[in-house]
Amino acid sequence: MCIRDRRDSGATTFFQYRTIAVDKSAPLLGLPVELSLILAGRHDCLVQAERAADAFALAYQMADDVEDVESDMASGSLNAVAIFAREMPIERARLLVRRLVHRTFRQASRLAGSLPSDSGALMAGMADQRAWAFEGRPFRA
Repeated sequence: MCIRDRRDSGATTFFQYRTIAVDKSAPLLGLPVELSLILAGRHDCLVQAERAADAFALAYQMADDVEDVESDMASGSLNAVAIFAREMPIERARLLVRRLVHRTFRQASRLAGSLPSDSGALMAGMADQRAWAFEGRPFRA
């Protein structure tokens, strides 16, 4: 699931990448959780559900980028590893993004898992499962 961006992907910052990745998938991923909260009258939890979906969407896209970095770079697709590889060796960039994936899935899990009535349990479980797949040594510069 690559990100296509009309702008020059060589000039895209990680902040811009984050915005694109979140805007691409988070609304759809968060919709079921947010609708269940609305139906339960828990409007006070909607921001937290949105933050969980944002984190999940970002982590999911970065995880895909780790796996597809070579093909994305060859095709000019936007890729988190490639963004960091502009400033460091590609293997170091890949390790950095793997660590970000782990942390961001863990953040999504914490946020979704603490929503009321287990409304975020499915998202939290999926985030936990994906986080462990990307667990590894802490990144050291």
